[in-house]
Amino acid sequence: MLNVAVPQLPGANQPFHFSHILTREFKFMKPDPEPLIHIASDWDLKPHEIAIVGDSADDIECGLNAGAITILLKNDVNTKLVDKAHYSISRLDDIINLI
Repeated sequence: MLNVAVPQLPGANQPFHFSHILTREFKFMKPDPEPLIHIASDWDLKPHEIAIVGDSADDIECGLNAGAITILLKNDVNTKLVDKAHYSISRLDDIINLI
């Protein structure tokens, strides 16, 4: 497990730590659902209990293939994916409104 501390998040009581970072050394790559299934399993969750946030077709397809909630971070080149993702946002902090 790789923990990376990042600056204090607004409203949080402690620094945020990434508990899972999968690199290209992981056997499976998006859009294969296995990366999300692997993380969900490690967290004792079902894939439909997690969300993937991404800005590419592979990100959204990976989430859909795993049965996860998909959140598209919109940009100038991925607007065609808006209808494929469960949700779409313009800024990462827009996720707060989805919770």
